[in-house]
Amino acid sequence: VVAELCQALSGAGIQVWTDWRRLSPGDDLNDNIRRAIDEARHVVAVLSTNALNSKWVADELRYALSVRDRRGDGFKVVPVLLPGLEPTAVEWLLGDDLVAVRLRTAPGGVQDALPDLLYALGEAEPERAPAAADGAGEVTAAVAELVVELSEPAIEEDAGKRRAVARAGLIYRPA
Repeated sequence: VVAELCQALSGAGIQVWTDWRRLSPGDDLNDNIRRAIDEARHVVAVLSTNALNSKWVADELRYALSVRDRRGDGFKVVPVLLPGLEPTAVEWLLGDDLVAVRLRTAPGGVQDALPDLLYALGEAEPERAPAAADGAGEVTAAVAELVVELSEPAIEEDAGKRRAVARAGLIYRPA
């Protein structure tokens, strides 16, 4: 799956670095991986249940997050979740503001996930509305979009209690 994802990202014009392609036996893994993270535009972490049990993976992700916080230039850390993982499984490590991309390991899974990954990286506009899985495991596209637009925000106080209020408008966008 990782090799196929690398190929798809390269095909989309994104330079890809992977340890298994760039490192040789005897190389200092930690220094080389940290240097690659420092020099990267973004980090994509392909995560499985086994990866979450790896101290190396956790250390690399923590380092990538420290680079993101230090640089402040749009550097993103995007987890790609393989089957069996939910975003809550990596929230403890990556924080609650993460944008995760799910990837099916079945044929076509990488190509299906690629538009969402490119969007999460800020490399492309969304090509389609987010898809939802139905009970049979098939993906169905959204039919329409309903947007809530808030204006005139304010804080009201009543009987010693404060609450946020705003004027709301609904916008319907058919698919």
